Amino acid sequence: MKLPDYANIAEIISGIAVVITLVILTMEIRGSTNAVKAATYDSILADLVEFQLRLAEDTASLEISTIVYGDSPFSLTAIQTERFENRMIALFKNYERAFVQWKYGNLDEEAWQRFETEICQDRGIFFENTAQPRILSSSIQSFRDYYEACTH
Repeated sequence: MKLPDYANIAEIISGIAVVITLVILTMEIRGSTNAVKAATYDSILADLVEFQLRLAEDTASLEISTIVYGDSPFSLTAIQTERFENRMIALFKNYERAFVQWKYGNLDEEAWQRFETEICQDRGIFFENTAQPRILSSSIQSFRDYYEACTH
C-alpha cells in the first residue's frame, strides 16, 4: 500500500467517526430535551401546588372562595374583590407560563392538556364579569388570544 491509499482509508475512518459523533450528539440532545420538558412541567406544577397550599392555609382566601363559588358571587366587599382578583392574576400568570412553555415545545401535549383544561374551566360567573379584563391586560397577546378562543 502506498501513502495515498492510507490517506483514503484515514478519510473513510474520519467520515465514519463524524457520523458516529453526530448520532451520539443527537441522542444526547434528545435526552436533554426530555429532561428540560420534565423540569419545566415540574417547576410549573410545584408553583401551582405552593399557590394552592398558601390559599388553603389562609382563612380570608377560603372565605372568599366560599362566597365566589357559592350562591352569591357578587356579594364580596371591595377588599375581598381586590384580593380575589389578585389571586386570579397570580394563578393565571402560572397558566401563562405553562402556555409559553408549551408554545415553545417545553411541555408535551399530555402535560399541556392538564393546564389547558384548568385554564378553560377556571372561570365562574364572577371571574368572567370582574377579574378577566385585569388578568388578560397583563398577559401576552398570544395567551390572551388562546384564552379567548377556549372560552367560546
